[in-house]
Amino acid sequence: MSSLDQQFKISEAVITADRFDDLKLDVSQLIYELTIFESIEKPYLTGNLVIVDNLGLFESLQFKGTEYLNIVLSSAAEDEDKLVEKKFIISNMIKSVKSNDAAETLMFQLVEVHNYFNALIPFSRSYTDNFPNIITKIINTKLKLDVDVSYLSDNTKNLAQRKLIVPYMTPIEACAWILEKACSSTGSPLFLYSSIHDKKIRLGDLEKMLQQKPFNEKLPFIHSQAATQTASELDESFRASQILAYSLTSNQNSLDFIDDGCVGSFYTNTDIGTGLSYRSHISSKHVIESLKDNGTISKESEQLLYDEQQQFNNSASDAFNAVYFHQVSSSGTYGEFKSYHDEDDASTFALNVKNKTIKSALYKNMMSISVSGTMFMLVKATVGDMIRIHFTTSNAENNVESPLDPEKSGDYLIFATRHTFRDTQHIVSLDVSRISKDNKSLVL
Repeated sequence: MSSLDQQFKISEAVITADRFDDLKLDVSQLIYELTIFESIEKPYLTGNLVIVDNLGLFESLQFKGTEYLNIVLSSAAEDEDKLVEKKFIISNMIKSVKSNDAAETLMFQLVEVHNYFNALIPFSRSYTDNFPNIITKIINTKLKLDVDVSYLSDNTKNLAQRKLIVPYMTPIEACAWILEKACSSTGSPLFLYSSIHDKKIRLGDLEKMLQQKPFNEKLPFIHSQAATQTASELDESFRASQILAYSLTSNQNSLDFIDDGCVGSFYTNTDIGTGLSYRSHISSKHVIESLKDNGTISKESEQLLYDEQQQFNNSASDAFNAVYFHQVSSSGTYGEFKSYHDEDDASTFALNVKNKTIKSALYKNMMSISVSGTMFMLVKATVGDMIRIHFTTSNAENNVESPLDPEKSGDYLIFATRHTFRDTQHIVSLDVSRISKDNKSLVL
């Protein structure tokens, strides 16, 4: 049996509870399947646990939805290197099915501990700092967790200071509220998320993420019908890079994109303190040009936000104002410090609309794939990382396989993952996205 067939093992799955005192119950031998979900939009992990209980343990435990589960995943090799250690609360029993007189199959819902207790601690407090630092302080002091800011670009780390008041929100709600406003100098969104690989919360901006090299740059995941059919005969490294399944899962069609103001729109901000108004037409084309100018995406890449060739009344679709946005703000509330809504100059008021445009583009260009989890564990790849994906295509004229499909192949951002552990196998299902395509990576 190859190492691909024996990728890992659940070396610990210990259930505890505050009411148990010192009792610890290891249920690792009862686990049928463990699923862990990561999302770039959630600062916590969730999961499902399926257990076949033939000992009546959960009946005797009198499950209350407040039990802790400490999971340790280790290498299946003899050295048993610890790969993952995560602590969850078993918050809900989703389903219970009696298999026979002696066994019961139970499915539980899991959530990371800090998200569970987050609901207990709404707070109100004033902060004076830039947005990334305020988020870091909230996570540090309220949830007692470290924040990894290595996914933030230097410009975003040095955003201007602001003064704001968190109005009785939970820590995660407060961070989400700040993220609605926070963005880079080009309008690129910020994300706060958790990873399966460590106990930190990660804070990153899309600019820095898109500028990364793919974690599998030298060994792209590849979808090939011929290779899939003969997978058992291929060498192990090639098998580890095979795409097991894929589907296109665009969540937004082109008309929705226009209706949301993400192709062309008109933005107005009225400052009731000064009586001045700022007005601007916002075009997807200009948003993409700003990302190319600062090196976030290649100047030679093709944008995937909208069809630049589409015409109406002899004008491109981004020239129209499909939606009118109007915002009212009041500058000078806190003197020398900007408030939540204040900006340095008129042009930066439109960053919120640009932020929405870029985020909508990620939703619009989504694809799902399933692959072996071996590479993800070896290099600790997670959401927020870039991944290289290749699709082969057939050249019917010459009856030979041509290199790659230029429409689907390329580098993608990992938006969400589902890690499924069953027996000794680990499959990762990913939602990946991109806002442009560049054929420079299309080399086998």
